[in-house]
Amino acid sequence: MSLEKVEEDEALAQLSTAIDKNPADDIAYRRRADEFYRRGHYDRAIADYTKALQLNPDAKLYYNRAVQYSSKGQFEQAIRDYDESIRLDPRDTAARYNRGMAYSKMGEDAKAKQDFDEVIRVAPDDTQAMVARGLIHMGQGDHAKARLDFSAALTIDPKNTEAYINRGYLHFLQNENLEAIRDFTEAIQLDPQSSLAYSNRGNAYAKRGQHLEALADLDKAIELNPENCQAYNNRGTVYGEMGNHTKAIEDFSKALALFPQFAAALRNRGHSYHQLGNTTQAQVDFSAALRIDPSEPERVPVQYRRSDKK
Repeated sequence: MSLEKVEEDEALAQLSTAIDKNPADDIAYRRRADEFYRRGHYDRAIADYTKALQLNPDAKLYYNRAVQYSSKGQFEQAIRDYDESIRLDPRDTAARYNRGMAYSKMGEDAKAKQDFDEVIRVAPDDTQAMVARGLIHMGQGDHAKARLDFSAALTIDPKNTEAYINRGYLHFLQNENLEAIRDFTEAIQLDPQSSLAYSNRGNAYAKRGQHLEALADLDKAIELNPENCQAYNNRGTVYGEMGNHTKAIEDFSKALALFPQFAAALRNRGHSYHQLGNTTQAQVDFSAALRIDPSEPERVPVQYRRSDKK
């Protein structure tokens, strides 16, 4: 057992002893909940935060429990706790930002945008809220407002990797591929481990017909994240454009092994099978894609979204 593990066990043991001696010790419950959260034991953390709230409720406890619910994907419960946290501390921009993120993950973009607007009003230099609001605008098709938000974030923080990735993605959507490549390159320089930045830059190179550069970037994206099914799909598309349908099928199959419901990869593989004369397998893939989603378009990787503020 490592020294760190021993220290963690001792910390929990000491807090549990304190609670046993004084079951009304809300501070011990709070601290033990923090320890459980740090170890990824969300249910245990929620139980201790709940007990602490029963003993001595405050805004931070509601906030902390909400973060646990968000970590579990239980966004409705998280929002209820963020509501209480904001009611008790209306100027807590972190709680409002996180509530906006929870609304966004539930598809309630109008409510999410209201929260991000308020965060930016109270804290005009909050670049996380700017990027998050920019994503809402981009999802709604308001590219002008999205660009303003991403660029404003970069003016405040020129090292904001997420803003570069998302502004680059916006350029990509608008067929401004040189500008997209520049932004993705900036993101890579800031974070050389970003699989998403490499994958997106590869897509932009591919749209310009720079297939070798695209393959190099998509290779790197897959090296950094071997479970990036989008990168496999996109690399397969590049191989297909280069006429190498055997390699394309290998990549589409890898994408589908990671995500069997990937309709675009099924369609793409069907096209490559068709090009190789295997019309039977092509029809199998086309039919499977239609069963999953008749309107599924071929997509580049989704834009980056920040996680909750801790």
